[in-house]
Amino acid sequence: LSCPDISSAIADLERRGYVRRMEERLLLLDESHHQDWIHCHESYAMERWQTLSSKDQQLLEDQPRMKAMLLESGVAGTDFRSQIQPDGTFSPSVKCLHAHYAHFRSGGTLNLVGQWTHEMLSEQFPKLKL
Repeated sequence: LSCPDISSAIADLERRGYVRRMEERLLLLDESHHQDWIHCHESYAMERWQTLSSKDQQLLEDQPRMKAMLLESGVAGTDFRSQIQPDGTFSPSVKCLHAHYAHFRSGGTLNLVGQWTHEMLSEQFPKLKL
């Protein structure tokens, strides 16, 4: 995020426990929203991969761990594959509201945490220019 006021306000939300609150809120959603959450991370990882040149992608063929990290971690480096357990249990992980908000503002429309962060900023920091 390039705006220090927005960054500071998000840091304030994090200090007040909003990362955990966002995880709890995700748990309350139905299964289709859980799938949207996973898709948000998958599309983020794919967008990141596609920003690499074909030469860089080819170089990563020799570095499978690095390639896997780029393709299998989502917003803020989240391992989204582990958020739905084999038994179907959903255990969301939110690492950084800054990253989710930046993703949402740059077009990550399925990023519910980014959207909710935007709503919280609007409500709790009404003088911020969002």
